Amino acid sequence: MGGEKVPVTDAQRERLEYIERMCQELARMAEVGGHKLLSYLLEMAREEAENARTSASVGIQPSAIGMRAPRQRN
Repeated sequence: MGGEKVPVTDAQRERLEYIERMCQELARMAEVGGHKLLSYLLEMAREEAENARTSASVGIQPSAIGMRAPRQRN
């Protein structure tokens, strides 16, 4: 499954880094609380953020998997 690669700007990279850290912390909290599935899902989200950040691309576009792109905030 492809999808065109989109270069990551510095702002996007910083955002992905923040998402990665938050998902890691939330995954730890879920694990400690005994919520194994939630912890697993948050870890998967952390890995996705890490992959997007380190591969210098956002990855597949939401439209490639039938999702709408998130709205841009002003």
